[in-house]
Amino acid sequence: RLSRAPNGVYYVQHVSRFRGTPAKVENSIRNTASADGAGVRIYLEEDPGQAGKADVANLIRQLAGYVVHTARPTVDKETRARPLSSAAEHGNVKIVRGPWNEDFLAEIEAFPLGDHDDQVDGLSGAFNALAQAAPIWVA
Repeated sequence: RLSRAPNGVYYVQHVSRFRGTPAKVENSIRNTASADGAGVRIYLEEDPGQAGKADVANLIRQLAGYVVHTARPTVDKETRARPLSSAAEHGNVKIVRGPWNEDFLAEIEAFPLGDHDDQVDGLSGAFNALAQAAPIWVA
């Protein structure tokens, strides 16, 4: 979960990361949406191809009652992460303390050479979507 304060600082409030079957992933997305509340906008990236369209359409149906935005990335992950990286370098990205911090920071710091990039990809997508959205602050 990412938010933007009125002063332009972004806060990584929570990260949920796991690997599982498609059904477990869908269940986790629904549970996360429920825990965050209907006032939190949901951003989903659509993988290219017909399977990506079908996956996103299925998730949107399962998330009825929530505001869901979708986008199909048009550039590679490193390029999508540059605006986030720039904001972080200037001190405009903060991380709320939580049990997920250590693994999250290890992946962020290893990008793009690390073994995993899912958290970087999710955060950069959320950052880019929120940076382009009309200002909103949900406490």
